[in-house]
Amino acid sequence: MDERTAIEPELFGDAATLLERATCYVLGAAADITTATLAHATPCAGWDLRTLVTHVNDSMAVVAETLASRVPDDGEDSAAPVATLRSRARFLLETSLGHPDDVHVGGLPLDGRIAAATGALEIAVHGWDIARSCGRDSPIPDSLATALIRLAPMVVTEETRPFLFGPPVAWPRQAPPGERLVAHLGRNPVARPDGGLIPRG
Repeated sequence: MDERTAIEPELFGDAATLLERATCYVLGAAADITTATLAHATPCAGWDLRTLVTHVNDSMAVVAETLASRVPDDGEDSAAPVATLRSRARFLLETSLGHPDDVHVGGLPLDGRIAAATGALEIAVHGWDIARSCGRDSPIPDSLATALIRLAPMVVTEETRPFLFGPPVAWPRQAPPGERLVAHLGRNPVARPDGGLIPRG
């Protein structure tokens, strides 16, 4: 993928739908989290699952505030991060139904479609991380992954990648879109956080 691709807002289409689908995906992934799995390693180097879930919770709050100038009033409980994830996902689903055309990030204007698509990319890949940490092979749905693959080079550039994701992992172009997406975002699609490999049928 060419990471020098310029941002073209018209290519982001119905980004609100992508955000809703990514949020539903992370909710499904979170269904397998238990007290025991919160201590599991994740594909995010140095993070256990509790840390990752807390990060996802923060990300969803930022996306909601960016798109609707509202923050979740859920009284975040650090002892119950999964409950917070479910609460914030529901809040975000309500918020994402009608994102504005223009938002402000760091005081600067940004097309709302770009903000929503960026949130969708972040939430979807971390949904995959959560599933993998729980020992599940739960690919990002093909249609969602295909849309995000097209947008990823406009969001994850040479300048922003070091702050967001690891170096891309070389992966066959004929592989399923979910695998190609997570590989582009620095993950080995068949590796488990414990160093093993996910069986492939």
